Amino acid sequence: MLNLLLSILFSAALLLIFRLYPRFGVHTFQAIAVNYLTCMVLGMAFLPASFTENFGFSGIETFWLVLTGLLGCGFMLNFNLTGLTTQRVGVTVASLATNLSLVVPVGFSLLVLGNGSQSLHAANYAGLLLALVAIGLASVKKRADLQTEVTGLGAALLPLAVFLLSGAVNALTNYLSSQSVVPEAVFAWLAFGGAALAGTLALAVQFARGQERFHPRSVLGGVVLGVANYLSYLFLIRALRDFAFNGALLFPLYNVGVILLAAGVAVFGFGERLSLLNKIGLGLAVLALGLLII
Repeated sequence: MLNLLLSILFSAALLLIFRLYPRFGVHTFQAIAVNYLTCMVLGMAFLPASFTENFGFSGIETFWLVLTGLLGCGFMLNFNLTGLTTQRVGVTVASLATNLSLVVPVGFSLLVLGNGSQSLHAANYAGLLLALVAIGLASVKKRADLQTEVTGLGAALLPLAVFLLSGAVNALTNYLSSQSVVPEAVFAWLAFGGAALAGTLALAVQFARGQERFHPRSVLGGVVLGVANYLSYLFLIRALRDFAFNGALLFPLYNVGVILLAAGVAVFGFGERLSLLNKIGLGLAVLALGLLII
């Protein structure tokens, strides 16, 4: 349970860091690229000595390496797509799409991997459904708070893409971590290596086309983001192991926990006001947590 709590803590910290970027003039796209390089460098400190001494790629199947690298590319694409959705469609819609995407790894865990399908009982399934309702209500904002720049088909496709990609990344994490032949730290390092490669190439293309200018503050912002990002993912993988890779139970607990902690930070740290629906959603989230851990 400690690994899950630490993952929730650092995941909520990611939201806080993103929230502070505009205040400090940090360029988000550059910070995200630096963030993944930071994850890769930081990850080397957690690698076991047996891996670093032998640089043990020889014992890892090529297919598994390719899938882990693709997972890393999914990290980079998902981060940027979420940012684009936030800017073009609105924070609320992006947050809702990201959090409701838990149905993808939950469904994958139950229907494909079969993890937890026999250990979950009626109260747990009620908690799963209640978690979805809670997340939806907790994310609702007044129409006046939305700054939608995209309408029509674009307004539907961007959140849909975030929903599917976020869910796919978590489902693939669940699958690969359960099938992994390497320690969690090695798995996380390889995944972030793929993300760092994709981010560096994307940033290089932007600079080559003259579409980006170097922002020094983005380096520091990316380093801070990278530390929180790496730790949140490493502890999530360890939590999956603690839960016997039962993503059907873990991911609802994780998402609801992040929602509750982020809401607390928003209210007490930034003075945000919660609507009645938001408060009902948070109350249901607490009830969902109780049903999930029974």
